[in-house]
Amino acid sequence: MPSDYPQPRIDITALSGGRSVPIILVKENVCRILEPVLLADNFNVIDKGRKVYLPVQGNQSKFDRQLRETRAV
Repeated sequence: MPSDYPQPRIDITALSGGRSVPIILVKENVCRILEPVLLADNFNVIDKGRKVYLPVQGNQSKFDRQLRETRAV
């Protein structure tokens, strides 16, 4: 994924219209890999080290709780 990072960076920049919009990363490995590089590029990642797990296979209630906790900070 890090070698593919330039494209998501371009996409996020285009979608945000140059504004600092809050970004919540979902899925443990996405959080681990992308949070440091997005923060280094001054994106507003609000996970702050919290892992937000993908809401599949019975994890919907965990996802809902994690999302609320992330947004509350």
